[in-house]
Amino acid sequence: AGPAAFANGKCSQVRENRRRRLNSGQAPPSGGRRIIPNLGWSKGNLNSIAVCLSILDKERETMARVAVLQGGLSPERPVSLSTAAGVAAACTRLGHTVEAIDPAEPFWPEKLKAFNAEIAFNALHGEWGEDGRILGVLDYLSIPYTISGVMASALAMDKARARAVLGAAGCPIAKGLVMHRQDAARAHPMPVPYVVKPNTGGSSFGVFIVREGANRPPEQLLDPD
Repeated sequence: AGPAAFANGKCSQVRENRRRRLNSGQAPPSGGRRIIPNLGWSKGNLNSIAVCLSILDKERETMARVAVLQGGLSPERPVSLSTAAGVAAACTRLGHTVEAIDPAEPFWPEKLKAFNAEIAFNALHGEWGEDGRILGVLDYLSIPYTISGVMASALAMDKARARAVLGAAGCPIAKGLVMHRQDAARAHPMPVPYVVKPNTGGSSFGVFIVREGANRPPEQLLDPD
């Protein structure tokens, strides 16, 4: 898994609050929230997720109330549902109380608030899930989550802006162009081979690899969907 991203940057404060409670003999408040690291969304990481939750549970006597965000509104909904099923199974196996929350359903914020989640495990993919928007809702509700914050997620999801930020920081970036897909479909926008990908898409949805010998760009760029 990649580097752990701690929700809302509150990890040090949570540790300090826990230390003060232990020193004073106070029990953790009901509904008290804690931070867990984002270990990625692939099924291969589920054991690592389970280990992470197990380690954290050694620090307190109660299990966590975990809201697993799933489905959503993007074309990557089926992938998200598969990811969320594995995450929910791992958390349930460890004894945590799990509630599936689907932002495609009406009144999902009310359902999330009524559940009184200690942590939101963001298993959403693509638009709304990874671009920072749902994280803004979680921030408003003061619910920690397993993913980078609003700004980092929004920048990372927008490839043009991410390239601008990385370039300004002196990081090497591959040559690239941002253009309307219909313009890209008229003629090769650069020498082959090259890769075509939606500017704000996730996973491999809408990705085309144009290889040596291709006479024209992918015809799928003209598809209405």
